Amino acid sequence: MGAHLGRMEARVALEELFTALPELALSEEGREPDRIPSFLINGPLRVPAVPHPTG
Repeated sequence: MGAHLGRMEARVALEELFTALPELALSEEGREPDRIPSFLINGPLRVPAVPHPTG
């Protein structure tokens, strides 16, 4: 149940984030984010973003 609940929470959080900030964009487009150095977790260390990209 834990992993399923975590995925559901992440999905809801991202849906709410993109509803609140529809123009959210990566601040470093084209650059691969640094990864978490772990055998247990597979994901980006951080994802720099801007709420209203210019240009």
